[in-house]
Amino acid sequence: MAGRKRPTIGMMVSGIMDDFTRPACKGAMKIAREMDVNLIVIPGKYIDRDVSDNPDLAYEYQYSSGFSFAKPENLDAVIVAAGSIGCFASRERIKEMIGRFQGIPCVLISYQLEGYPYVQYDNASGIREGMEYLIGKMGCKHIGMLGGSLDNTDAQERRDAYVKALEEHGLPFEEKAYVTGNFTRNCAGAIKQLLDENPELDAVFCVNDDTAIGMYDELNRRKKIIGRDVKLFGFDDVIQSAKMNPPLASVRADSTELGEEALRMAVAMAAGEKIESHILPARFIRRESAGNQFFEEKNAEFFGLKTVEDYFNDSFYRHRNEMENVPMIQIWEAFRGLAEKLFCVVKNDSFQMAEVPEIFEALTQFLDADGIAYADLSILLSCFEEVYRIQKKELPGIEDRYELQKLYFTIYRKILQTTDTELGKMSENKEKENYAMKMFIRDALSFEKGNDLSYASMISNLEWLGIKNACIYTFAEPMMHLSGEYFKAPEELYLKAVLRNGKVETIPAIVQKTPLSSLFRRSLQGTEGETTFMCAPLFSNEIIYGLVFCNLTEQVFLNGEFLINQMSSAAKMITLLKANEKIQQSWRTASMR
Repeated sequence: MAGRKRPTIGMMVSGIMDDFTRPACKGAMKIAREMDVNLIVIPGKYIDRDVSDNPDLAYEYQYSSGFSFAKPENLDAVIVAAGSIGCFASRERIKEMIGRFQGIPCVLISYQLEGYPYVQYDNASGIREGMEYLIGKMGCKHIGMLGGSLDNTDAQERRDAYVKALEEHGLPFEEKAYVTGNFTRNCAGAIKQLLDENPELDAVFCVNDDTAIGMYDELNRRKKIIGRDVKLFGFDDVIQSAKMNPPLASVRADSTELGEEALRMAVAMAAGEKIESHILPARFIRRESAGNQFFEEKNAEFFGLKTVEDYFNDSFYRHRNEMENVPMIQIWEAFRGLAEKLFCVVKNDSFQMAEVPEIFEALTQFLDADGIAYADLSILLSCFEEVYRIQKKELPGIEDRYELQKLYFTIYRKILQTTDTELGKMSENKEKENYAMKMFIRDALSFEKGNDLSYASMISNLEWLGIKNACIYTFAEPMMHLSGEYFKAPEELYLKAVLRNGKVETIPAIVQKTPLSSLFRRSLQGTEGETTFMCAPLFSNEIIYGLVFCNLTEQVFLNGEFLINQMSSAAKMITLLKANEKIQQSWRTASMR
């Protein structure tokens, strides 16, 4: 492995702020810590995306120039999220993009290409489960699909699963009921076409959650009640799905697991091991957009008391990979205590009033453990509702039923009060973050001269992002990179400033030059104990000035593009000041002759 003590793995993704990539990166980060591996995330964007109707995205292609910094000399293996990076591109273009990493052991995420090991979801099982629910439980007869480009492996497999599910239930597949979208919520034309040409639709399966979320506005505009008039489910189960109104049913295919498995595979490949591709399971998550399972008589068969662990896994499935962490351990213990108390409140066909104080005490412990902040609130409340209805059936007496109803009403009220408090904390934290952002902008641009000392100001105030280590590199001269062109990284870069454990240092000119082959090795010096970093280009329109290398933290996931934009503006200003100073120096020299 290139003779380095700790393997260094590159991860090429489609940005770091979208709901698919962020969990995938976090999964890889978790395994990188466990295996003591350096992970360098390079956030590109979507190749061949049509941005003609959105000028704000005209230069997003520049992000993908960062892929050119990945070389066999500085990385032991790469993970390429080809399915998301290439979701708008043809198969040939995706193949060309993957080919740029020739010579580096390579693992693909959500994409299949001969000669490359991959990890992806089992698209068929979760979709089959969702379709069976719509057809068998909800009685749907006319189910359409809003799909994606069939050059995309996932899109093709999801279409095949949709068609097969229809056939298995004796329902015809109609070409007009399948419309191709663009994998985003901004596909109004495709949505309108699907609904206009198929007015009889009583359900729609969307290729991913973002596309499904895009349908909400159009269905609401048409006065269609989602979950009643048109049932809807997506794929991926991103965080926003549970927050929609009504909550969006989805196939949960946790990209955290994709990132985890991809990192393990990449490390094995870097060690020279032969590996097999992996397909991970997915399952259907029922929510109100697919019909209300808890309030329709036809779904009574779903009732049946489950274990405490079943209810916990349903409500906290997003964090099941964090069960060794202290917060989740505390939440599990508090949830188990609350559930066990609730299960005891009905015994021998009567309501046990003596259990109520202990239930409220257990509820307080659960809320104090931040259970609400981690739960899928829609599913958590549905679990309470399910237990309530089961217990209500066991109580023949009206007074006992009234006491049970009063108990659960109080539980719901306390949960809502806690949710309101959480929202208040979020608002307060947002105000603090906005202030920190203003201070960062001020400090990043607080220079008057275009010299190397000015680069230090760009990284002098990154504490609010949790960044303790960072590097600013520039090219010998700014480089022009036009849309559609292949960007070739320069063989040498210049390290202008570093942040090490919170301390900023300007690098003397004599030791700035850094070969591309040593880029990551030099950037990692002095970062012992840290495992995950981001590397991104600094650019303005067609011009690329250099790159930033820094810790990849939770706040960087949320504000990464803002960080890159501000640093890019600073790099541009330093370049302009430097050019202006050269001109003034030339004038002074000429005037002295």
